[in-house]
Amino acid sequence: MNNKLGLLISTVFHPVFLNLFGFLILFRVFPSLQGFQFRNQLFLAGFVFFSTALIPMITILFLKLTGKINSIQMHTKEERKIPYLITAIGYMFCYYILREAGISHLILSYLNACSVIVILVFIINHYWKISIHLTSLGSLLAIFLFSTIFFKNDLRLEIALVFLVSGFVASTRIFLQSHNFSQVISGYALGFTIMFIMLLRF
Repeated sequence: MNNKLGLLISTVFHPVFLNLFGFLILFRVFPSLQGFQFRNQLFLAGFVFFSTALIPMITILFLKLTGKINSIQMHTKEERKIPYLITAIGYMFCYYILREAGISHLILSYLNACSVIVILVFIINHYWKISIHLTSLGSLLAIFLFSTIFFKNDLRLEIALVFLVSGFVASTRIFLQSHNFSQVISGYALGFTIMFIMLLRF
């Protein structure tokens, strides 16, 4: 593997896209959400994407253009502080707006989990550069396992694919020297644990 391929993999499986995928997956694996019309799913996904992904990405570009960060990859924990904070605020904003709109508690649980995860990553980031890529993948695994255990859905293929992609992305992040083994494993465990616990509250 060379650096260009590693960066491509890190971009394709970026937390921004993984979390959006996780949000859309909710409508496929939980029976109570399968009645949502597709256009409503897209509207909600667009709102969440704008608040939790697009605004942070614009912030990162602004920080890069103004010389506040050296790379949009944000290799150091110092460079990640502001984007993490803005992302956490975005998730809390989505949670508040959709709660007031009377949206499903399952969706609110997902957004609440994402808020808590990003806040914890933000705090941990002050001392240690935990992997947000693996945190997102751990969250995705929690969604599939939760649906399998409590709704009796057969998601063995999806779970196997998440494990495969997780190993692939973890290896890539280590190869790029963005993280070490402890940081990717800790990120995975954090994302899985928080998401599973928050879904249990549903």
